[in-house]
Amino acid sequence: AEMALASNIQIGMLPTIFPNSQRLEIFASMTEANAKARLPFTLTLLAHKKTENDIKVAIFHCLTRYKLSGGEEVAQENINNKDVALATAAVEYLGAVDPDRIFPYIGQCLKVPDIGMKSVALGILKNYDYNQAISSLKAMLNSSDQGQQKMALECMNQFDFALVRDMLTEYLSCDLSEDL
Repeated sequence: AEMALASNIQIGMLPTIFPNSQRLEIFASMTEANAKARLPFTLTLLAHKKTENDIKVAIFHCLTRYKLSGGEEVAQENINNKDVALATAAVEYLGAVDPDRIFPYIGQCLKVPDIGMKSVALGILKNYDYNQAISSLKAMLNSSDQGQQKMALECMNQFDFALVRDMLTEYLSCDLSEDL
């Protein structure tokens, strides 16, 4: 019933009809058939200036899950958003539906000091250029910045263990900080 109502209401009315948690749940629990049927409404909501960032994140996750195109322009506009969750969701969406469009921004995304963004960017890079992704991971691991090293360790799960084993062994054999 909520889904039928959501597709027929004015965008500006959404905040007054559903509490925030319900609005997020609408997109998190949407089936592929519902997502496709409500795509015009969803894309309009995504592009609307008054739509809250957490709702946009939920929409990007829904669109990414089913690889539904149409939100590429809005996603590209949000790559540099101050809200890292929104920027990460936009990057992940573009990586799923239009990897050529996000590829020029991957280097910039790898510089964002957020593990979620780095993980998404490395995942996209891995699919696009596996050797470059391994090189980026190694550069992060060999950085003098402990934050970069920690992020590299957290991103290693994106790769086949056999390909990062030697890099990890070398790192672990060095003098480690107690913080890591």
